[in-house]
Amino acid sequence: MKSKPTKVAAIAMPVIQRNNKGQVWSPVRQKWRFETPGEYVRQELLCVLAAEYGHSVERVGEEEELTGRGSAGADGKSAKAIW
Repeated sequence: MKSKPTKVAAIAMPVIQRNNKGQVWSPVRQKWRFETPGEYVRQELLCVLAAEYGHSVERVGEEEELTGRGSAGADGKSAKAIW
């Protein structure tokens, strides 16, 4: 006997928004950023975090300072931080 296929809820994959000035929209920072390779990776990762893992934009930070957050004195920034 064949079993019925399981219904899976469709998840809308967020799309990276671009303008005609070579910039991508950062929904976390609420501003246009030039599309460098690093910026592209940050926005692509945000799409995956939202679509595949269900994280909301409000719980994600970009370029967060690491000093003083248990980083053992390391200076720098994180690409993404999820709260």
